[in-house]
Amino acid sequence: MEKLTNTSLEKRLRDKNLRPTKARIRILELFETPGINHLTCEDVVKTLLKKDSSIGQATLYQNVNLLADAGVLTRYTGPEGMLLHNAKSVHHHHIVCRQCGDIMDILIEGHCENLKPYALDEQDDISGWQVNNVVLEFYGTCPVCA
Repeated sequence: MEKLTNTSLEKRLRDKNLRPTKARIRILELFETPGINHLTCEDVVKTLLKKDSSIGQATLYQNVNLLADAGVLTRYTGPEGMLLHNAKSVHHHHIVCRQCGDIMDILIEGHCENLKPYALDEQDDISGWQVNNVVLEFYGTCPVCA
């Protein structure tokens, strides 16, 4: 069995009570690659199978979903409804180019927890809701497309 040497990724997995298997380490290494931001499950599988065919396709799909369920990867529904993943551990938001579809991670100046939602229709009562996550998306045109 191949000895895994990426201790920071192993620790991240152990902190979530997950064993640091070869497939999980390879998935996280992919997300650590500079320039890799948001990938579909299919993107992860295709990329990793090109690099290492010793990990099965089903194993990769299962582990991407397991890592997302455990909070190691973050799920994000992209602008065209595609389920994307990224490994940023800090709460963040996105800015999306409407022309090329490029997505960048951004932080918001101020505090999202200070936002107060209210119902669009006056007859709807949202006073009993407990908000546990806020997602903001910004759309525009990136400098390359402008």
